[in-house]
Amino acid sequence: MKLRHLIIFISVLAVSMQAMSTNLAAERECRLRLAETTDPIDSLEILTDIFDASPLSRRGEVAKVLYPLAERLERTDLQLNILAQLASASFTNDSVMAAIADAAGNIPESDLQREVLTYIRVVKHVRKQGVYNDSAERDQDIVALTRKLNKPMPDTPRGVSERISDMFTVIGFLQRNTPGVLLEDILAKLDVTMRKLPMKSQLLRLAYFNQSAAAYTFMGKTEKAIKADSIYLSILDEMQQEAENNGRQYCTYDRNRYIGYRRMLYNHSSLPIEKVREIHGKINALMLREPDVAADVDENGRALIHYYVAEQDWEHAVPLIKKYIDVPENQWTRRVMLKSLITGAAALGDHATEVSAMREYYRTLEDYLASRYDERIRELQIVYGVNDLSERNVKLEQERKESIEKNQRVWIIVAVTVIPLLLLLLVGVLVLYRRSKRLTQDLAQSVADLRSERDNVLRAQKELIAARDQAQVASRHKTDFINNMTHEIRIPLNAIADYSRLIADCADDDKRPYLDHYAKLIDLNNELAQTMVNDVLDISEIDNSRLKINPQPVSANELCTMAVESVCHHITSDVTMDFVKPDSDVTINTDPRRVEQVLINLLSNAVKFTREGFVRLSYSVEDGRVLFSVADSGSGIPEGKEDVIFERFEKLDNTTQGAGLGLPIARLVAGMLRGTVTLDRSYSPGARFVFSIPLK
Repeated sequence: MKLRHLIIFISVLAVSMQAMSTNLAAERECRLRLAETTDPIDSLEILTDIFDASPLSRRGEVAKVLYPLAERLERTDLQLNILAQLASASFTNDSVMAAIADAAGNIPESDLQREVLTYIRVVKHVRKQGVYNDSAERDQDIVALTRKLNKPMPDTPRGVSERISDMFTVIGFLQRNTPGVLLEDILAKLDVTMRKLPMKSQLLRLAYFNQSAAAYTFMGKTEKAIKADSIYLSILDEMQQEAENNGRQYCTYDRNRYIGYRRMLYNHSSLPIEKVREIHGKINALMLREPDVAADVDENGRALIHYYVAEQDWEHAVPLIKKYIDVPENQWTRRVMLKSLITGAAALGDHATEVSAMREYYRTLEDYLASRYDERIRELQIVYGVNDLSERNVKLEQERKESIEKNQRVWIIVAVTVIPLLLLLLVGVLVLYRRSKRLTQDLAQSVADLRSERDNVLRAQKELIAARDQAQVASRHKTDFINNMTHEIRIPLNAIADYSRLIADCADDDKRPYLDHYAKLIDLNNELAQTMVNDVLDISEIDNSRLKINPQPVSANELCTMAVESVCHHITSDVTMDFVKPDSDVTINTDPRRVEQVLINLLSNAVKFTREGFVRLSYSVEDGRVLFSVADSGSGIPEGKEDVIFERFEKLDNTTQGAGLGLPIARLVAGMLRGTVTLDRSYSPGARFVFSIPLK
C-alpha cells in the first residue's frame, strides 16, 4: 500500500516538474527576446507572452511592467484583460482587489470596461461572503440586497451591471448557507438579466456558468451541474481560440478547464463511464502542461478520488479517501467521501474501516439534517426580510381595529333587534319554570334509576377487566406453549433426518442410491415441517409484538441472490428459476433477514404452483422505494380468490404442502418494514406478487 502511494506521489511530482520546466523554458525564451528589442510594440507583445507563460505567483511582477506599457500604447483591451486575470488570481487579497477595482474604474467607460469592472466586483463580493464575522451583519446585508432585487432595475448599462453584481453576491451567499429553491430562482433570473448586457468578452458568462455549476453541485442537481460545466468549457474553448487568433501563443485557460473537469468527475453519477474516462485523460494531459493543476491533484486528491469512485476501483479509491478526507479544502465533500469510503470498505472486506466510516457518516449526516431547519429560516428571512414582517404586522393591526369597529356597529343593531325578543323569551321562561317544577320529581326518579344503571355498569366493567386479565394470561400461556412445542418438535425432526442420512452413508454401495433417495425425501419433509413450525412461531411473535426489526445497509442484489439460492433446490427439472439483475445495484437501509424471509415465502409459493415453465425474481427503484417482483408461469390465482390467499390457513389447493401461512406472514412482515405485498391482478398467465419497501 505504501509503495503504491509513493509511486503516485513520484508520478505527480514528475508531472509537476515537467510542466514547470516547460513554462520556465518558454518564459526564459521570451525574456531573451525582450532584451534584444527596443520597439515598444514588439516589447508589448513579448511582455504579454511572458505574462501568459508566468505562473500565477509571478504575474503581478510582470503586470507592473506590462500594464503601464499597455496604457501608454492605449491598449485598453489588454489593460482590462490583465486586470481580470489578476482579479481571478488575487481574490483572497482585499488590498490588491481594491487596487485592481480602482485601476479598472480609471479606464474610459465602454461596454468592455463595464463588463470587466462588473466581473471584478463579482469576484470581490463573492469573496466577501466567506469573511463575515457576524452572522447578523451578513443576514442584514443579504436581506437589503434581496429587497433591492425586488425593485425595478434601471434600464441603463450601468444599472444592468450593478444588478448583475448584486445577484452574484446573493448567489454566493445562498450557495454557502441556504442552497435551495431561492438560489435556483435567482440563477435563472441572472441568466435572463445577463442577456441585456452588450457582451464584448466572455468573462461574465464564464463566471455565471462556473457559479451555476458549483451551485447545482451543492444542491445535488448533477444533470444541471454537468450541463452548466459543458457550457463553461465551451466558453473556455472560445476564449482560447480568440487568444490564439490575437497571437497570444502562451495564453492558456488550463486551470479553469481543470476546475470544470474536476467538478464533472464529482457529478459522475450522471455521466457514462466512457465520458468519465475521457475527462480523466484530459486532466492527466492538463497535469503535463500546467504545474498548478498537478499541485492541486497532489494537495487535495479530489480529481483522482472522484475518478476511482466512478470506476469503482476501491483498491485505489479507499487509500486516497483516507489520505485526503481531512484536508480543509475537502470539508464540503466530506459527507460524499464518507459514503464512498463505506461502499469501498465493504467491497474490500475492510469491516473496521467500514464501521468507523459509517459512524462518522451518520454523525455528519445528523449535523447536516440539523442545519437544514436553520437554513430554511434564513431563506425565509432573506425572501421577506424583517421590515416586510413589521409592515405586515402593522397592516394586520389596522385590519384588526377596523374589524372591531365593524363588530361594534353590528352589536348595536343586534341589541335593538334582540331586546324585544328577550322580553318574549322571559315570559316563556316563566311558563317553562312552572313546568320544570313538575318535571323535577320525575327527574329525581330518573337520577335514582341512572345511579342503579351506573352501579350495574361498574360491576360489568370489573368483570370485563378480570376477563381481559385472564385472556392475557391465556395468551402468554399460548405463546409459551408454542415456543416449547417448537423446541420439542425440532429435536426429533433433526434426529430423524440425521439418522436417516447416517443409515444411507453406512449402507453398501449397491444399496446406497436406493437409500439416498429416501434420505433426501426425509430431509425435504423435515425441512417442510420445520418451515411450518417456524411460520407458526413467527405468527405468534407478530401477534404479541415480539418480532424485532433491525435495519442496516444491505445490497438488493445480495438479498435476491440469497433468496433464490435458498429456494432453488425445491424446483423440479421442468422449472427454471432465475434472478434478473438490474444495470446497477441498490443499497437499502432495512432488516436483511426479514426482507429475505418475505422473498423466500413468495418464491416458495411460486414453486408450489408451477409444474413447468419459470419462476423469476427481479426488482426496480421508483419514487424512493424498491419494488421486488416474483412472477411465475404456474396455475395462477382463481378469480375471486385474490384477497382470500392472504388470510391465515387458507389454501387454494389442499394437495399442496404447507399450512397456508406463507403469504399472510409475508404481508405481515412487509407491513413491519413499512412496505406492502400485493398481487398484480393484470398479470397472466401465472401469478405475480410485488413486494415494496422504502429505500431508507
